[in-house]
Amino acid sequence: MKVFGDFNLVLRQIQSGWKTRDVKLKPYHAYLELLVGRFDDLWYTHLPRAQNQFVDALATLASMIDVPVDTIVHPLLIESRFLSVYYCLIDEAELDDERIFVDQVIREVHAEVCRPPHMGGHMLARKIMRTDYFWLTMEIDCCQFVQICPECQIHGDLIYVPPSKLHALTSPWPFSVWGIDIIGKISPKSSSGHEFILVAIHYFTKWVEAASYVILTSSKVTSFIISYIICCYGVPHELISYRGVHFRADVDTLLQRYSIQHHRSSAYRSQTNGAVEAAKKNIKRIL
Repeated sequence: MKVFGDFNLVLRQIQSGWKTRDVKLKPYHAYLELLVGRFDDLWYTHLPRAQNQFVDALATLASMIDVPVDTIVHPLLIESRFLSVYYCLIDEAELDDERIFVDQVIREVHAEVCRPPHMGGHMLARKIMRTDYFWLTMEIDCCQFVQICPECQIHGDLIYVPPSKLHALTSPWPFSVWGIDIIGKISPKSSSGHEFILVAIHYFTKWVEAASYVILTSSKVTSFIISYIICCYGVPHELISYRGVHFRADVDTLLQRYSIQHHRSSAYRSQTNGAVEAAKKNIKRIL
């Protein structure tokens, strides 16, 4: 008996060259030793995985079926038949008949014969190959046929909106839009007892400013905006934050004094201030 396999480890264990140490494989190996005694000679051959696809398909089918213990499983007989392929030249007289036959095959497979109907060009070509038809320009013919099929054009998922010009995002001046948020409470605390981190990010350059605090209030948020944003990069045009008490009171007074537009993200959509959320994740990862 000749045995072919693509798993070199199992083949070596069958030939008793290597020991079977896996607990799950030991019962199989013990049962295999009983089967080996029924044969006079055994030859083992290692195959690449690409050449063992048929056995993999059988193993997949076997794993999908639950066979009771007392069931007698009969051997599966498989026949391999090799047919010769002949190439012949088609003259111009036979070319027209060949074209009519090709159009008929494409039309029937595309319409009703194979489910689902009205598939795409490449899928249509594969469907035709499964029905044992093939010609050299099959994929090109199928794609061209789908493009002129009236039903495919009417019911297809096509985009009828005309293309529009891309508009580049512009800002009134550099460092005009900032997002701000809080990380905390942090556990464990830092050596100086700091539990909160105030994070601000510039939306265009993604430049991050951060500072840590023991206790965070609206007055400290105000001093952070003045020291880390206004004094370093100028008065911004917009500030985006979430609806927290830390960004009210003194913060609102400061933003009104400098005519800074304050946008608050919704509690149900944190992606409104997504840039600072991403910066917070990076800072947490670093910590």
